[in-house]
Amino acid sequence: MNIIKSNLERDFNNRLTTDPISGFEQDLLKTFERFKTGIGLYKSNSDHTAWSEVVLNDSGLPEQIPCNN
Repeated sequence: MNIIKSNLERDFNNRLTTDPISGFEQDLLKTFERFKTGIGLYKSNSDHTAWSEVVLNDSGLPEQIPCNN
């Protein structure tokens, strides 16, 4: 667990606070994938009526896949 924490801290510290949230999502998803955590990332819309899973696409960028229609 400490290795995962260290990796996330390093990635976070290498980003600017003005970077888009997708960069942080990308770092998080890559860490989850690298350490085979089985953890997923999900986002809701502003009124919490729809959810999307955030995954890395073939280009390695975060992409939202709707969970419910």
